[in-house]
Amino acid sequence: MDYLSLMDRVNLQPNPKAHKLIGELFLKPIYKLRKLNIVLEGLENIPDEPVVFVMNHTDRFNYFPFQYQLHLLRGKIKCPYTAPWVKLKYYESKFLTMIFNWGGCLPMPSKGYLIVKDLRQEFKNDKKLIAKYYPILKDYVDGKLSNDALFDDENLKNFINKYENYRERVNSYFEKLMKRAFELCYDAVHNKQLNLLIFPEGTRSKRLLEGKVGAAQFSVALKSPIVPVGCNGSDKAHTRNIPWVEKNKTVVYRIGEPIYLHKMDKFQNLDKFIPFTESANKYYALFKEGIDFVMQKLADLLDEEYKPSGEKTGRDLDKFILK
Repeated sequence: MDYLSLMDRVNLQPNPKAHKLIGELFLKPIYKLRKLNIVLEGLENIPDEPVVFVMNHTDRFNYFPFQYQLHLLRGKIKCPYTAPWVKLKYYESKFLTMIFNWGGCLPMPSKGYLIVKDLRQEFKNDKKLIAKYYPILKDYVDGKLSNDALFDDENLKNFINKYENYRERVNSYFEKLMKRAFELCYDAVHNKQLNLLIFPEGTRSKRLLEGKVGAAQFSVALKSPIVPVGCNGSDKAHTRNIPWVEKNKTVVYRIGEPIYLHKMDKFQNLDKFIPFTESANKYYALFKEGIDFVMQKLADLLDEEYKPSGEKTGRDLDKFILK
C-alpha cells in the first residue's frame, strides 16, 4: 500500500459533515434507545482554540460518546470537532479506509508497523517468528544493532539480504510519512480549527499505562495546548467489537485544565523538528518529562479502577496487526 497516497486522500473539513451524520443518524438513536448517560465534567477547561485532547483508551469505542457530546455543544464551544489519530493497520481494510477518509481521521504512521508488515510478508504471518525477530529488527533499524548481529541468524540474514539497505529504507520512508502526517495535523489544527484526539498509551488498557512521547512532541511542534480527558465507565458500556452500548450505562469524561508545554521554559529554543523522527528523538528525555507530567494529570481524572497499576508492558505486536 502506498501510504503517502493514502494521506493525500484524507478529507479534512472545518465542520465535518461526516461527524454530524454519524452523530445524528447513527449514535443518537443508539444512545437514546439504550439510555446511555454521557457526562462531561470540566467543560470550562476547554480553551477557545484547537487543542490536543489526550485520553485514556479503555475500549475500542470510548471516543465515540465524547465526540458525540462535543457535537451537541457546537455553538457553545468554539472548536467542537476532532480529527482522531488512527493506526495504519486499520487502513488494510478498504471499507474502514473509506470510512476514515470520509470522517476526516488522520492516519498515523508507525515504524514498528512498517517492520511488522515486512516480517508478516516474509514469514507468511507466522506469529512466533514475527514475535522472535521483531525486537531484533526494530533495534537494528533504530541503530542499536549492527548488520553482523543479524547475520548470526539465517532467517534474518536472508531477509536483510533482500534489501540494499533495510535500515535506510525503513527510516527514509518513515520520515516521509511523518512529514506528511505532521502537515495534515498542522492543517487540521491551524487551518481547519479541528482538535486532535490522541490515545497516548498507544494501545487499549483498562488501567492507564505509560504514555508515549508523541502527544508531547505534537503539542510542542504545533504550539497547541494539551487537554487531558479522563474516560470512566466506557468499557462497561462498550463490551463488544461494534459501537453498540449496554443499556442504562454512564460514561463520565473529566476534562482537565489545559497544559501549555510549548510555553514552558524547557521547551523554548528547540531546533525545528518533525515528531517521531530523528530530529525529535534527540530531545527524547525532554519530551518524556513532558508526557509523564501530562499522564499524571490524566491519572488524576480517573476513577480508582482506571488509575495506573505501575505495571510495565512489553512490546505488543497485536497493535500492528488488523484482526
